[in-house]
Amino acid sequence: MVMVLHDLASACRYADHLIAMREGQIVAEGPPAVVVTPDLVRTLYQVECTLLTDPDTGSPLLANVRRSRVGA
Repeated sequence: MVMVLHDLASACRYADHLIAMREGQIVAEGPPAVVVTPDLVRTLYQVECTLLTDPDTGSPLLANVRRSRVGA
């Protein structure tokens, strides 16, 4: 099954393989626990976040999402 989502948290929860794209280009591909990093979230959405791990599934959980500070 293929599903297109703009909600990374939902994609991490339900998918076993992600293809992350920005401006029509693939920027990351693989299991959520491997490819979802704070750098990827920053690249895709221009926000900072803390990643936690779901203790039941091992999937990434996005926490403390906030706007990136320009020039920081």
